[in-house]
Amino acid sequence: MLTFKQGGGVLNSLINNLPVELHLPGYQYCGPGTNNLPVELHLPGYQYCGPGTKLQKRIARGDPGINQLDAACKEHDIAYSKHKDLEERHKADFILENKAWSRVKSKDASVGEKTAAWVVTNAMKSKRKLGMGLKKKAFKKSVVVKAKGVMKKFKGNIKEGAKLSLTAAKLAVKAAGGKKRVRTPRIAQLSTINPPIELDPKYDYSLRLLSFHSYNTIANIIEGANKFYYDKDKVITIPIGAYEIQDVENYLKNILPQNVTLSMKPNNNTSKCEIVSNVEIDFTKTDSIGHMLGYSQQCLLEPDIQHESDLPVNIIKVAKIRVMCSIVTGAYYDGHLTHDLYQFSPQVEPGYAINIAPESSHYLPIIPTTNINNITINLIDQDGDEVDFRGERIIVTLELKKSFNGISV
Repeated sequence: MLTFKQGGGVLNSLINNLPVELHLPGYQYCGPGTNNLPVELHLPGYQYCGPGTKLQKRIARGDPGINQLDAACKEHDIAYSKHKDLEERHKADFILENKAWSRVKSKDASVGEKTAAWVVTNAMKSKRKLGMGLKKKAFKKSVVVKAKGVMKKFKGNIKEGAKLSLTAAKLAVKAAGGKKRVRTPRIAQLSTINPPIELDPKYDYSLRLLSFHSYNTIANIIEGANKFYYDKDKVITIPIGAYEIQDVENYLKNILPQNVTLSMKPNNNTSKCEIVSNVEIDFTKTDSIGHMLGYSQQCLLEPDIQHESDLPVNIIKVAKIRVMCSIVTGAYYDGHLTHDLYQFSPQVEPGYAINIAPESSHYLPIIPTTNINNITINLIDQDGDEVDFRGERIIVTLELKKSFNGISV
């Protein structure tokens, strides 16, 4: 039995960022990066694999799409041809993402269609992420230009061309700084709704958050910023996790030699951190915990002197959690249309329960569809980065409202 996970994998999050036309075997309309391929590239067994879908020509000759997934991709391309506005195109992406995922779950879809639908689902999801967090110009310089070089090298060679997407994806990962630098979505997928919730087109439907429950396991000490350098050339690596300043002090004291003293206290009046030790502490390293404690990367703490950080403590990495829901629309964040269903700030210390039950929260309209068979929840922070609860269970309760002319029914 094939199993699929929606939104997973480094390669999936790269597919649509490559300057490559990657149509699926036998599909007329399916494929990310539809209009970006600068060379003709046909692969064995691929019916439509070239630069752009040539939509008007295919419609003119009556190409219907070979199955339900292909027909959905056709509708998506028609929507794109009618709308240049980014918000409208995002709506088309959302609709195709949901339709493709429904084909993954459908019992009447073949294995080939399920596989293709899985790729399309993730391609639509990745369309809203450009360059793995790189700025647009930096991404073009470090990834796109190099990927085009790979394409030119393999031009006209079918066997090598078949390996093109994987080669370019690996190159893109390397250019971004390796797998550790590539952010991939952390998605909490709700159980598939079976049978689907049928929606009557005569009515309007909207959704709101009823409750959110988890535990604050969000790490504030992360890989690449978890070193404590002391006494010239000695270093302690702190495990990734959620820490208060007192927790950091306790961990270091348990590791440090008995002849080394250390005091690390927060100043609640200044929001800074006070440190004193009988050995030198080096916060000049880029991977030290100094920045989290409020010390700039130029700080070298001399022994037997009490030091106060030059910056406020930066121990709260996630100031806001945005609950994103795949089937809602109508919310705006920083001037952009988003899937935001609800936002809140975690108010509890690391390890404690987060219980959110809004007394009143706004209903948001759902994306037009005939049924609901899958809902995906994604949690991101104030900067748009995925919030990692490090495997902790997350429970989200939603309420669907049916209305007619603004009156609930």
